[in-house]
Amino acid sequence: REKWPIATMAVTWLTGALALTSGLGVRPFPFQTAARVSSIRLALPAQPALREFFLEKAGVDVAYVDRVLSKCDEEYIGDVAGLRVAMEAGLLNDFFKPVVRLGIESALERLIPDVSIAAAQVVGIMPNGRASSAAQVTPKAALEVEPYHAILPNLPLNTFKNKAPHVGSIVNVKRIVGASSPGEVCHIQISTGGALRYWEGQSLGVVPPGTNPKNGKPNSVRLYSIASTRYGDDLAGDSVSLCVRRALYWDAELKGYDPAKKGVCSNFLCDSKPGDPVSVTGPTGKVMLMPEATPKADLIMIATGTGIA
Repeated sequence: REKWPIATMAVTWLTGALALTSGLGVRPFPFQTAARVSSIRLALPAQPALREFFLEKAGVDVAYVDRVLSKCDEEYIGDVAGLRVAMEAGLLNDFFKPVVRLGIESALERLIPDVSIAAAQVVGIMPNGRASSAAQVTPKAALEVEPYHAILPNLPLNTFKNKAPHVGSIVNVKRIVGASSPGEVCHIQISTGGALRYWEGQSLGVVPPGTNPKNGKPNSVRLYSIASTRYGDDLAGDSVSLCVRRALYWDAELKGYDPAKKGVCSNFLCDSKPGDPVSVTGPTGKVMLMPEATPKADLIMIATGTGIA
């Protein structure tokens, strides 16, 4: 199933500046997590900036640069930021010969990471195009429960079923990764009119329009982790947001994307325009339970419930 909803402001720098959204393979590499979850093979040619980096900064001989770029394509490293992630993960030694690795490491140490693009993307998805002030913001809807930990008795589940989905509408769709990032991730806000309530950590079903060419039946529902709080991006309590990676398949023989193998729902959502109708179901899933036996245990959660970790 297609499941690539994301985004938390704290990790947008990773998705934008460090191209977290790419990868495939079996090694514990951030890039590869994305591909294993989506189960969609995506290959993109290395960016021209990489060739310039290898030749002018890392000292790679012109006779071998194409071989090095080919390895980058194989490991889904699309830019210099991706090389830095690989270096910090200790993987350059697995990817390149020692002389190339040393040149890359030396060049990266001399570079100062530029996070201006990622910072601009964070501001771009903020309300009114700017970061909120330090003052506490009061939600426009009252969606808390008393006591606050009374989760299960108040948890909304399957309010809308697959056979009777709720028809909402697209509020906006914004790309949240840099232009040089392999792949595309979009932040998608959907208006529900307040009819669909949910809690953090749950999933939303989306029914793409059209029929399945294999059986002629209507397309089935796809589940995406909800990427907004129960109040929605605008705190009005009448919307839900997803972060979706566009699923595409690069065919090496065709030397292009195979339209027959593209993700039906992810492309529908990423191509949507404000006002477009979208059928949603759910919410589904119970929230994560804390360990009762060791209530003081330290918990490390990174982008929990958004599909990016």
